[in-house]
Amino acid sequence: METIDEIQEIKALKKEIKALKEAYAEMTIEKKVYETYLQVYGEETGRSEEIKKARTRTIQILSEKKQVSIKAACKVLNITRQAHYKAVKALEKEGLSEELILDWVKEKRKVNKSEGGRKLFCRFDNELKGIAKIGRDKFFKYFY
Repeated sequence: METIDEIQEIKALKKEIKALKEAYAEMTIEKKVYETYLQVYGEETGRSEEIKKARTRTIQILSEKKQVSIKAACKVLNITRQAHYKAVKALEKEGLSEELILDWVKEKRKVNKSEGGRKLFCRFDNELKGIAKIGRDKFFKYFY
């Protein structure tokens, strides 16, 4: 028969085991998040704007693969879920505007193949001023 001290010790050990299992589970999640983040971040140039994109893409990748929940990934990367969803919305909007610009450039290139990039950018800036926003350097980076 077990004494009261032994029972209390067993309970304490069970609590400690439970706490260790929880800590291990959290560390496993952190490991997955950081590994994915470093992989995505390695594809970026390191500007603060792209670091935010890397965080958002990391969370998207992990949640799509059902490896880590959005809540847990946001906690590890120290951002709120609201910030994550706002960034996702901004990325979608940016992707749509880039697609619109690419279609516009292809259409103009069909008509006048010899028109230079600067003139094309000026035409773009005048024609699509309110619809899509993009700077000159980004325009040249993506479309030339």
